[in-house]
Amino acid sequence: MNRALIVLAIVFMTLAAGCASDTTYSQSGTATVATCPVKILSHEMKVDEFGNYYIEGIAQNVGDKRLSYVEIRARFYDADDTIVGSFLANTLDFDPGQKWKFKIYYLGSENPAKYDIGIGSCW
Repeated sequence: MNRALIVLAIVFMTLAAGCASDTTYSQSGTATVATCPVKILSHEMKVDEFGNYYIEGIAQNVGDKRLSYVEIRARFYDADDTIVGSFLANTLDFDPGQKWKFKIYYLGSENPAKYDIGIGSCW
């Protein structure tokens, strides 16, 4: 049974890699990708009570079909505009018109100065 799960995981990762889209990042405003009918309606970086950075936002399926998988990706930068981390949030079975409140946690070791955000894989 473990072999079957490993094979299934490898097949899924291979399919996911083949379906990846080019991510266009934006630092402000909303973001959309022509090949994925998802729109990022809002986003902002926040710090929780423990000093952990994260991005909170809302995305919407603006298409007319259910999306099986959607990613929102973020790149975090230091004060010198060097990328210090890239992270994502994802959801499954995203219905037309539905909104998704997402959080992308920054797991790096230094405090980020800014970020940009974009829509990643989508199918």
